[in-house]
Formats: sequence, C-alpha cells, structure tokens
Amino acid sequence: MLKCHQYTPDIVLDNGIHVEIKGKFTGEMRTKMIAVKKCNPDIDIRFLFQRDGWCTKNHKMRYSEWCEKNGFDYAIGEVIPSEWID
Repeated sequence: MLKCHQYTPDIVLDNGIHVEIKGKFTGEMRTKMIAVKKCNPDIDIRFLFQRDGWCTKNHKMRYSEWCEKNGFDYAIGEVIPSEWID
C-alpha cells in the first residue's frame, strides 16, 4: 500500500516547477520523493544537487543515476538552470 507523504518543496518557480535543493540525499529522502511523485503525478519535481554524490557506500549509483532511473529531472551545481525558469 502506498503511503502518501506530506510535501513542502524547497522552491516553487513561477511556472509551477518544484525544485528540491540537496546536498546530501539520504535513502529516507529518496524513498519519500518516490512516494511524493506517485501521490502527485501532475507535479513537476526536479532536483538541484550541489554535487553528483553516491547514493550508496559501495558506490554503485550516483544521485543523477537515481533521478534517471526514477524519472526525475536534475541539475548539478549551485544555480537553478535558466531553462527551468523560462
């Protein structure tokens, strides 16, 4: 059974895109964001990562690979990409 989580985005752009800004992206956060996406399929949720870190200690998946696997757009860096804003 799917558990829907309460969700407050870090930033909502004027065009409706929800941006999550992450340094460390824990397993608990990843699980929550999958549930949020399933409960809110019409929301465009994207991630801005400070760096493309590893999801696991054994270095088998990076944050970017997790996003691609789970259907999230993402960017790496300190600034929201201009194409997300326009």
